[in-house]
Amino acid sequence: MDLKVADRNGTLIGIGPEGEPFVVEAANSSRLVEACGNVGVENLVLYPENLPEGFFDLSSGVAGEVLHKLRLYQVRLEVVRKPGLKLSSRFEEMLSDEWRYGYFGLFDDLPGALDWLGRM
Repeated sequence: MDLKVADRNGTLIGIGPEGEPFVVEAANSSRLVEACGNVGVENLVLYPENLPEGFFDLSSGVAGEVLHKLRLYQVRLEVVRKPGLKLSSRFEEMLSDEWRYGYFGLFDDLPGALDWLGRM
């Protein structure tokens, strides 16, 4: 996956391609870390279709595996929420915990995600 790179307040942020899958299995989440390394970013904005199926259903374990890998390499992730995106209730609980630490969040639009990461 080729990431676009945006600069917000001197913070470089990688942006995944809208509408394209990238990581199809949680076991391949190291590809996200590699893509960030290739463009020199530690902040990443993705769209739901860039992530493996089951990511938003916490019981699948997919989100935990992906987020763990990103956290190991200190990569912050924001996902641009699409209309109608279904989140499991447990996912929403996890999201509120993750929000406090600043490593993962959901935004309704790309500018909001970029601005938030640019303040970190």
